[in-house]
Amino acid sequence: MALQAGSVTIKTSGGTYSSWAAFWDDIGDLTGNITCTVDASAFTETTAPAVVTESLNGHTLHVKPSTFPTTTDASTGARFTCSYTPATGYNILTMSMEGSGSVIIEGLVFIQGTDRPNYAFFTSNIATSFSFTLRRNIVKGCNYGYTNSDSTLNNDLKLYNNIFYNNVYNGMRGAVDLTNALIANNTFVDCAVRGLDVNGYNLTVQNCIAYDSSSYDIWGTADATGYNNASGDATGEDADWNIGSDNLTSISDPFNALASDDFTITAEGDIGNAGKDLSASFTDDFFGVTRDNWTIGACEYVTPPFYSVSVVGSRDIQYHNINS
Repeated sequence: MALQAGSVTIKTSGGTYSSWAAFWDDIGDLTGNITCTVDASAFTETTAPAVVTESLNGHTLHVKPSTFPTTTDASTGARFTCSYTPATGYNILTMSMEGSGSVIIEGLVFIQGTDRPNYAFFTSNIATSFSFTLRRNIVKGCNYGYTNSDSTLNNDLKLYNNIFYNNVYNGMRGAVDLTNALIANNTFVDCAVRGLDVNGYNLTVQNCIAYDSSSYDIWGTADATGYNNASGDATGEDADWNIGSDNLTSISDPFNALASDDFTITAEGDIGNAGKDLSASFTDDFFGVTRDNWTIGACEYVTPPFYSVSVVGSRDIQYHNINS
């Protein structure tokens, strides 16, 4: 009998399912909410799930890790190495879920294996819109990190606090107008063609950073709106957008250790306090840290504690953390 409601797990052993594909292939039309908790382990996937077309029927499908990643280098948390061949499919997840309701996927890591998936996440051919939230995930490798080609998600797409890197073509690619979607605070690094590819469509992009792409960090923005984004090259400046303000270009390397895929921000630099306050929509970063500086990108710059010094005696000094 198909999975229609309840709480399930994905574990390498002893879980309800032992693979990403097995979980998605078992879902039927929902009769209640589904929560799927993924063990913080390394999974090897050789078969891609089928296109997801079941009806949500107004319910919520939530996929989350037992423990969120503690690093940005795809080495911690619930992580799937996906080695797909053309015979078994190309995409880590193709969402064509129907009916009003919600799908939330958060805190997972997806890694290109010996064979390269085409899309990590692809939304298309949706007849009835649903709310789709993709947050705090890592996609390493694949041809495309996330691509949307369905305008029904106009008011219902939330893509934030994700990290896409080492993608062969694009970290994210827009393929339709999505004027009201929330696309914010994502990090795109080392994409072989384009980091953030708006592709000539009307999207609103805020607080995203694209860096170290082979061709263009940010591309196709003439019909889009961009606020407080940053690029490592000269692309994505205010004049490049249909509506654009406070965008930064040609920034210096802002990451703690780019060569080892550490995309945390340890110095204020260009982007540490340069983001737009989006607390009306969300308040945390990739690690779940509450944002107060509103750093551009997935990882918040955390202000170092400031210490005052007082002399107690001739040999005693006390340090006081005035930020605590």
